[in-house]
Amino acid sequence: MIKQGKISSLHILNGDAMQILFSHAFTNEEFIVWREAFCQGPISYDLTTPTIRTKRKAYLESLDPSILIAPHTYLIEELIQFNWKEVQNIYLWFEPDMFCQINQIAAISFLSRIIPSAKIFALPISYFDRISKPVFSSFNNQDFISAQNIFHWIDKTSIKAVDKLWVKICCSSWENIKLDLSNFPFLNKRIYNWLSQTSSYGIGAKILEEAIIATCQNPINKNNLIGQMLRDFSDLGYGDLQLNLIITGMIKNEKLFVFANDCISSKDTL
Repeated sequence: MIKQGKISSLHILNGDAMQILFSHAFTNEEFIVWREAFCQGPISYDLTTPTIRTKRKAYLESLDPSILIAPHTYLIEELIQFNWKEVQNIYLWFEPDMFCQINQIAAISFLSRIIPSAKIFALPISYFDRISKPVFSSFNNQDFISAQNIFHWIDKTSIKAVDKLWVKICCSSWENIKLDLSNFPFLNKRIYNWLSQTSSYGIGAKILEEAIIATCQNPINKNNLIGQMLRDFSDLGYGDLQLNLIITGMIKNEKLFVFANDCISSKDTL
């Protein structure tokens, strides 16, 4: 929920799922929901251009026929139009999984350029481990309140380093840059492993492709396949819509085959 008035602090939320929980814990805080998935689909360092905004909206709408982004409601458009004049502090609420970590990297890069005067804070990965709750959906009010007290301020040097990493991710040349992740407590130490498993279906998608092919050695219903991937690879953070897009692409490229009752196999005959 955002009000176009004087706002000294603004929270960027992980996604729609956490906004009700967050609102219960912080009744008077202003927030914007980060409705994006930059680990998949076309990406660009400059997200403000009409071309990339059009491509991103087309990608998001391709995930499900029910998704229709109304004019001026796409995340980047919302951020561009927002009145940042009074904002002094930005708090990023992103989870440790790959999906959210890529979004957080993009957010740090984008926000540091759109409002360079604001301080940006991120939640240390260690907090999730400390309370043994890897996702915000498991948080109670006290978990949120306690988290607010341990946010890590991202200084200018760290922002430049993360911004450079986002450039490399957008150019698919992250091999040439290595951050000392011990200096970045808000980044998952597995980030480079995930980046190394990038395919045309998205960051970390090679891991899923291999697992899907192995699982489909024996025919399996598509919904059951998606459910198993969600359980087995929750650390990637891909949702059912993103998994469906990967599976559909693999079928199109004849890496998977569909039979009766929506059963899927990695072999062309049963």
